[in-house]
Amino acid sequence: MHKNEMIRNRIFLGTMLTLLLGVLIFNSPLQSTAVIKTTQQPPIDIPQPGIPFEIPGNGSKVYLDPGKQLIIETPAGVSISLIVGKGVNISVIEGTDLPASVGDLPGNASGIGRYLEIELDDPEVGVEATLRMPFTDGDLPPGVAADQLFFAFYNASTGEWQGVPSWVRDYAVYANTTHFSTWTVLVPTSPTTIF
Repeated sequence: MHKNEMIRNRIFLGTMLTLLLGVLIFNSPLQSTAVIKTTQQPPIDIPQPGIPFEIPGNGSKVYLDPGKQLIIETPAGVSISLIVGKGVNISVIEGTDLPASVGDLPGNASGIGRYLEIELDDPEVGVEATLRMPFTDGDLPPGVAADQLFFAFYNASTGEWQGVPSWVRDYAVYANTTHFSTWTVLVPTSPTTIF
């Protein structure tokens, strides 16, 4: 009887230990890291560390020091958080008219009517940047939700607009990029996507 009781106690303890380990493994941080990411979730914290400074929105060039993390802000409230691999001059032209050099917007998208022409004087310089363009409810076409907005740039080599994964937070559209050219914020007018 005593021997049977010891066996039962060992089985009970073994079962409890197995259950406890199962609960710990199931609730471990490693199990909670598998998160589905969509283009609406920011892949990095915004803004990046750095001291903001204002950049003219009229195409005047500003020198960027190499290796620094900066947030450049334009008069219209657009900001570009970036790191450049080496020193470079940057210019930004803001406008509400579609630049003549980029043709028409894609047939399956409409824009919010704001454009950025971002240019480096050395296109070979490595850049990591996050674009941020604020908007208001009045910028949205009728029937369009804010989370449908996305950044797109004009690809001069293909002659087409190319959308990039974007996300919306607090009335601003964000996108990460390593490429500077003409940028705008678009919204699809049909289920077909352009990226």
